[in-house]
Amino acid sequence: MRILYTIGYQGRTIENFFQALEERSIRTLVDVRFSPASRKPGFSREPLSKMCARNGISYLTAPELGAPREIRNLSAGAGREAFSAAYRLRLGAYKNNLNLIYSWIKHTTVCLLCFERDPGQCHRSLLAESFKNLSSDELKIIHL
Repeated sequence: MRILYTIGYQGRTIENFFQALEERSIRTLVDVRFSPASRKPGFSREPLSKMCARNGISYLTAPELGAPREIRNLSAGAGREAFSAAYRLRLGAYKNNLNLIYSWIKHTTVCLLCFERDPGQCHRSLLAESFKNLSSDELKIIHL
C-alpha cells in the first residue's frame, strides 16, 4: 500500500514542522500553494527550500496545483461545494503534473504542503484524493 502525506503549517513552528516530516521519513515535500510565500518565518519558498536541503528532503513547488484567489474566495462566498467543483475543474488542466507527482509517490515518501492546518479547509485534501483516481494500487492518505 502506498501512502501520501499532507501537512499544513498553520500554528506550527519550523522545528515542529520538520519534526513531523522526520517522524514519517518524508523524502519529498511538494509545495502546492498557489503563491509559495508566507509571513511566517521559515515557510516561504527560499528558506523552506534551504531547510529541506539541510534535512535531506527534496523540495518542489507546484503552484499550478494551488488554488488561486478567485477559487479560494468561492469557499467564503458560494460555499465549499462551489470551491471543490472549481478546484477539481482546474485540476483537469494539469493531468501531466498530477501524473508526474504520482510517479514520485510510487518511489518515495511524498508530502503535500499548504497553509491550513485543517485539511478539510484546504485544497490539498481534494488534491490528495485526486491521486487515488490515478492509483491502480491502494493509496492511503494521511494528513499530518
